[in-house]
Amino acid sequence: MTISSATSSYALTMPQADAVDSTPPSCNSATQTGASATGKTDLQSSQLGTIERHRNSASKVSSFFQSIGAFFQAKFSSVFKSSDSHPVTLFKPQADEKTQAFIESWSQTNFTDPATRVDLQTRDGASAPFKFVVHTGSVENLVNGTGIFAPDADQAMKSWDTICTSVVTDEKCYAYGAFGVILDVPPENVLASSSSDLMSDINIGREDRKDFMVNVSKQQNERMLEVPEPVRKGYLSKHLAAFSNEKQQRNVDDLMENTYFQHNEVIVSTREGVQHKAGVDATGEIKIKGIFMIDAEPSPETIHVHNFNEKHALSKEEKHDLFMKHAGPIAENLGVPILFLNGESTTA
Repeated sequence: MTISSATSSYALTMPQADAVDSTPPSCNSATQTGASATGKTDLQSSQLGTIERHRNSASKVSSFFQSIGAFFQAKFSSVFKSSDSHPVTLFKPQADEKTQAFIESWSQTNFTDPATRVDLQTRDGASAPFKFVVHTGSVENLVNGTGIFAPDADQAMKSWDTICTSVVTDEKCYAYGAFGVILDVPPENVLASSSSDLMSDINIGREDRKDFMVNVSKQQNERMLEVPEPVRKGYLSKHLAAFSNEKQQRNVDDLMENTYFQHNEVIVSTREGVQHKAGVDATGEIKIKGIFMIDAEPSPETIHVHNFNEKHALSKEEKHDLFMKHAGPIAENLGVPILFLNGESTTA
């Protein structure tokens, strides 16, 4: 048989066994005995020769396949080399210039660490500029130790998907509520930022938050909740996509420059490991770094809102007494300071 490869050609001819005389010796002739013995010897020699030729043929076949193996190893060895010699480089998309500037402006280094502001731990003690990201809760949350004031609020936030926050400074300290927490927010977690209230419905699609919708009636919300869960989870993504224009993607300085007489709104993601913007790292962990109250008398606007909702607007001292009674144990449990900020709140 003939076997060919790209580099060599082998011709292997399998030997044939010698013909053996099958005629039986004559039993009637005495002279046949010696001849018979000689015939046996010749036959054995012939058989041994045949076996040796087969062995040689087998050896040649083995050498042939070894040569084929060596050929393929030499030709394709680069394919099987260690990955160390051929490291894999993963392609990572780059954020566009505007997105990069947005993320850099929300760097945590651009905000004040409340632990360093001992002056703010006493009433009317502010002695230097500050800038915080805050999230407020209701009076009921504070009194009952629920929501953002719950003992496990740090962990509970991770299941909320998103929350509404505001940026407050010593010059423009406008918050939605009078009581709240100061947050450490990774810049990748900032989804939208507007100098005015977005009236966002970040609870959309959530059964446990159906009573906190802003722009959707109770009947509409009930119909929305009748769809399968995967569809409900898509409501929030679609809702957030509406806040992608420049006026709702403001850098921090631009946000504060355009904040006037009311709280701004910054939507942040509370889940870790989610990539929201192309070319931007996944979200990190949000942490509570302090508890605060707006230590001021209610503004005329606040009183109007409370009257409209048939509620009592707490005075400065009423807020302080309530805050000191309930905030102390919460702050101690979280290991964070209590701060007093001179500003205005829309509620409480």
